[in-house]
Amino acid sequence: MFRVHEEFPEHEKCEELAELCTNRTQYLAALGLWLAMGCDSRLRLSDGLVSRRRLKEKHGAVAVKLAVLLARVDLWEVEGDGFRFHDWADVQETKEQVLGRRAKDRDRQRKRRDMGSQEVSQRDTTPGSHEVSATPTYPSVPTLPTQPEGDARAWAQVFRIYGEITGTEMQGDSNYHQKDCQSILRAAGGDLAVAERVMRAWIADKAQRGNGRPALKWLAQDWDQYANAKAPKREVIPPYLLPFKE
Repeated sequence: MFRVHEEFPEHEKCEELAELCTNRTQYLAALGLWLAMGCDSRLRLSDGLVSRRRLKEKHGAVAVKLAVLLARVDLWEVEGDGFRFHDWADVQETKEQVLGRRAKDRDRQRKRRDMGSQEVSQRDTTPGSHEVSATPTYPSVPTLPTQPEGDARAWAQVFRIYGEITGTEMQGDSNYHQKDCQSILRAAGGDLAVAERVMRAWIADKAQRGNGRPALKWLAQDWDQYANAKAPKREVIPPYLLPFKE
């Protein structure tokens, strides 16, 4: 970063420069050149050295004339075939300082990465670090069939029971409730009594909680509870408690 004090335009050297310049435009151009070449020198790490060739490449022949004005008020110093910022090392970082700081930053970052790698390695080799808490297993609901299988009368009966429970009229294969019915009957091993008991307890429980259409994954977890539950009253669930399509 090229450092410039906020009071630089008020410095006595800038006032002298304003007197030397033929007009305000030339004065502002000289200050702009001083700032631009300061940034360029800092970027290239030239320690404030500005060659005439660099001046012409960047800003044309007029820049050399402005550089002479900067040298006359001691903002720059003539050095060889070019110019150098006055007391560069007193205000700006030298090339040696910049390279040294960058090397320290790289070393610090490397040590930080190494420490992080060591911590990860220690965690990986610590006994029990990969232990996973046991999770309960639940009866799984079989994969949903694409088409009803087995006794067509059994499928029709379970659809009828579902419709009676929820007050929903089953409308052929397109009705989304059929997949639930198929999975329940399959999980019940084709036992209509068990399937009906599970559906009544499950649907009534979930609907009364206001959770909408029950999810099969939760039915799988509570299967034993619903399968062994006492059959609730055969009543139609009010419409406002009916499961809804997700």
